[in-house]
Amino acid sequence: MIIDASLFTKPVSQQERVAFKQRFYPKHTPFGLNYVSWFLFLGVALLLILWGISTYNYDQSQTQHRAGAVLIFFGCVPLVALLFTVLTFRKKINRSVKIYRFSVANGLTYDFKVNNPIRNGLIFSNPGTKQSFIYDSISREGERPFEIGNYYFQTRSSYRQPSKSHLYGFMRIKLDKFLPHMVLDATDDDVKIGGLRLSRLGAAFAKDQVLTLEGDFNDHFTLYAPKEYETDALYVFTPDLMAYFIDNANTFNAEIIDNNLYIYSLRPFFLDKPETFERLFAILDTVGLKALKQTGNYRDSRSDVSGAVATGGRRLKRGISATVIITIILVIVINILEHFEAIQQLFR
Repeated sequence: MIIDASLFTKPVSQQERVAFKQRFYPKHTPFGLNYVSWFLFLGVALLLILWGISTYNYDQSQTQHRAGAVLIFFGCVPLVALLFTVLTFRKKINRSVKIYRFSVANGLTYDFKVNNPIRNGLIFSNPGTKQSFIYDSISREGERPFEIGNYYFQTRSSYRQPSKSHLYGFMRIKLDKFLPHMVLDATDDDVKIGGLRLSRLGAAFAKDQVLTLEGDFNDHFTLYAPKEYETDALYVFTPDLMAYFIDNANTFNAEIIDNNLYIYSLRPFFLDKPETFERLFAILDTVGLKALKQTGNYRDSRSDVSGAVATGGRRLKRGISATVIITIILVIVINILEHFEAIQQLFR
C-alpha cells in the first residue's frame, strides 16, 4: 500500500475540485446546494430585509424601529448560512479530493456517499436510526478485502424528542469463515460514574456472556461471546491476538459478526491525513492478518451445515444497558421529589 504524504499535503487545484464535483455531485448544485435551495434562501432573506427596511422607515416610532431591525436581522440569517456553506464547501471538497487521490494511487474503490448502507455491524443496526450514510469510504475486493470509512446516523427515541446525531469511524475486514458473534468492548472509552462503567457502544449485552481473559487483558477490553461458545471465542481471541489488539488498537472496539471483523472508533477517522492510514493499515496488517489466520480453520461443531454457525451462536443476547437503568432511577427520583409534600402528608 502506497502511503505517499504528497497525496495529502499537495494543495488541491481548482481543476481537481471541478473534476471531483462533476463526478460525484449532482448537476446544478453550486457549493453543494441545488438551485431551489439557493433561490429559497435568497428569496426569504431579500423579503425579510426589504420588509424590515420599509417597517424601519415607516415612521419615527421606537416600536417600528425595533420591529424593522428585528426583521432585517432575521433576513441576514439566511445570508450568513449561505456564506458559511460556501466557506465550508471548499474545505469539504479538498478533504474528499485527497482521499480520492489516495484511492486512485492504490487501485482502491472510492465512494463519496452511500445512503442507508446495509451492513451487519453493531453501529449499523440501531433500531432508532432515521437517516444514515457512509461518506468518503475506500474499499478493496479480491484478496484481503476491507472497507474503511466514516458512518453518520441520526436516532430519535420518540417524536417528541429531537434527533441525536452519531458519527463513527469504522474498518470492516472480510473473513474467510462464518464465526459466532463476539464483541470486544474497549474499556478506555467507557463512561465512568463512580464505580459504574457505561459502555459507549450503543448496545448492551447480557452479562453472563462476558469472558474472563488471562493476564491484564480485562483491564483493556471486555469480551462478549454467546453462551456455550466460550471455548470458540478463546480459540479466536488467543493471547497473542489480544496482545496485538492492546498494542495496535487498544482505543478501538471490535466485533466479529458472520464473516466480518469490524473495528470501531467513537470518533470519525481523519482520512485526509497520512498518519490515519498508517495506523489503520498497521491494524489491517497485524490484527487483520492474525484474525484471518486464526479463524481460517474454524468450524462450528454444533451446526449441521458445513461452514455455518448454529443458531445459538449467531447473535449475542441483548441486556439492559446501565444507561437505561440510570435513566429509570433518575425518573423515579424526580417523581418522588415532585410529590415529596404529598408523600409527607400520607405519613403524618
